[in-house]
Amino acid sequence: MTDWLTGLKNHGYFFDRLSEELERSRRYARPLAVIMADLDDFKAINDAFGHSSGDAALRTVGEIFHHQLREVDVACRVGGEEFDVILPETGVDGAHRAAERLRTAAESTTIPGVGSITISLGVAVFPDHADGRGLLVERADQALYVAKHDGKNLTVMAGDGQVEDERRLAIRTDPLT
Repeated sequence: MTDWLTGLKNHGYFFDRLSEELERSRRYARPLAVIMADLDDFKAINDAFGHSSGDAALRTVGEIFHHQLREVDVACRVGGEEFDVILPETGVDGAHRAAERLRTAAESTTIPGVGSITISLGVAVFPDHADGRGLLVERADQALYVAKHDGKNLTVMAGDGQVEDERRLAIRTDPLT
C-alpha cells in the first residue's frame, strides 16, 4: 500500500480509496477533487544526473505533497513520475488552490546536484466535471495532458475551456501520444 521511495500510498491504494471517497461524496452530496501531477522532464533528470538523482527528485516531490496537503487528503505515487491526490470535501476553487500550492512549492525547491524542478497538474472535481470514478480520473488526466502540452509547470482544471471536445479529439488523435 505504500510506495517505498516516497512514503506515499501506491497506485492500488489510490483507486480503492477513490472509490470509497466517491461513495461518501455521493451519499452526502459533497464535492471531491482529484489532482493528477507529473514531474516535468523526469527522463532528462535521470539522463543528465543519474537515477539516484531522479530518485531524489521523486522523494522531494513526495515530501512536498506531504507538507502541502491536509491530513485528510490522500497523496499517492501511482507510477514512474506520476502522483495522484484525492481531496475529500473539496470543490473547484479549493482544488485549484491546493494544486497551485503543490506547483509553486515544487517550483521553489532546489534539489542538490539537480537544481530546480517543476510539476504539471490536472484537476477534476466531482460532481462538476464527472459523476463517476473512471470519468473523474480521465478528466484529470486530460487536464494534465493539456498542462504538459501547453508548456509544463501549469495547473489546468478540467472544464476550464481548455479541455473542450475539440481539444479532447486533438489529444486522442495526436500522433505523438
